[in-house]
Amino acid sequence: MSFIPFQNWITEVVKGNIPNHKQEILRGTNVVIGITAETVWPFGGIVTFPTSAATVTLSSNSALDTLAGTGAQKVLIRGLDANRDQIFETVDLNGLTGVSTINSYLRINQLRVTQAGSLLNNQGRIFSGIGTITAGEPATVFNLIEINDAISQSAFISIPDGHRGLIYDARVGVDTGKAVEVNPKTLVGGVLINTGSIEIASPLLSLFISEPRLIDENADFRIDAFQTSGGGGNSVVQLNAGLIIYKINA
Repeated sequence: MSFIPFQNWITEVVKGNIPNHKQEILRGTNVVIGITAETVWPFGGIVTFPTSAATVTLSSNSALDTLAGTGAQKVLIRGLDANRDQIFETVDLNGLTGVSTINSYLRINQLRVTQAGSLLNNQGRIFSGIGTITAGEPATVFNLIEINDAISQSAFISIPDGHRGLIYDARVGVDTGKAVEVNPKTLVGGVLINTGSIEIASPLLSLFISEPRLIDENADFRIDAFQTSGGGGNSVVQLNAGLIIYKINA
């Protein structure tokens, strides 16, 4: 048996040459990290995971994000159902008015604009969530796409049933003059585990997970951060990481 270096193996996964393995890119942005821990995602605070599977609404805080508009027109929603099996669907947007999904979601892993008008991407924040919608924003937000991003930038993911995850090459950047502590956390079996923390100071883009780290089947994985120094004001934190999701015993 020949040895395949790790990086070459990743390349083969990306190319689709390793059966039952798929690469994901875990992205996260939070521009208001303060001294209280928040998940690295644009909405701020700690991400809320649904307690049960339910239909959700998609809405925007811009009237331009509608099927006949110049902004985002269609959004692909990817997540897990009540059995934590992977599901997805495409939703036609209707601006500030919520459009309900057909599927019921226990988790929402990603949102992505798949069709847009002449402005090429979303002109407002696009939200997935539940509850009363006010100015395009639902009462409870599960995931979102920031203005002009066309894809969610949220540093969390839930692993499907019958699968595990391998996170690797995780890098975080912090704005000038600031330092933050970054905390990867895994929620599995009703227990929230801090899987390791590191303090990162600007202006470096720091690699804080290099070797592959296992994420258990059915686990919710998220990355939180809080400011440790920087003279008061909020910190901008951006994260990018590779993730392989693979089928167990395949």
